[in-house]
Amino acid sequence: MPRTINALLKFYGRGFGLGLMPYMPGTWGTLPAIPIAWLCPDVWGVKLGLYVTLLLISFLAADVLGKALGDSDHKSIVCDEIIGILPLLLWTGPQYWLAAFLLFRLFDIVKPWPISWVDNHVTGALGCLLDDLLAGAAASLVVYLWMLSPYGS
Repeated sequence: MPRTINALLKFYGRGFGLGLMPYMPGTWGTLPAIPIAWLCPDVWGVKLGLYVTLLLISFLAADVLGKALGDSDHKSIVCDEIIGILPLLLWTGPQYWLAAFLLFRLFDIVKPWPISWVDNHVTGALGCLLDDLLAGAAASLVVYLWMLSPYGS
């Protein structure tokens, strides 16, 4: 892989540097998803295309960084946080983003089953991403149920 692409993948994989924060790198590393979602046009096809593209880039970034660091889920790799919360941010309004952020971090930190099973049994770039994708799905379920409730309107 060309050196420039490798460096860009590592930069993105570390959440544009936020994954290098000494405290709570996963929490800090989730934040780049917010401007990405904010700047994305409100067009379903564009959102889907952006997400699929970033999912592939995240897989490559996690793979490159994991191999370079000798740890496929090193704490400085935070592209998994970005890709885990991004669907929820893309498909809800900004009025739900704080709840989305807090719920995503809760599920990502506590890791209820099946997130904990994936975290403990799936390795490599897939394992790095998959537990966060599941945390995002769990947070999405809670947010969508709240949106459908009388309180979420």
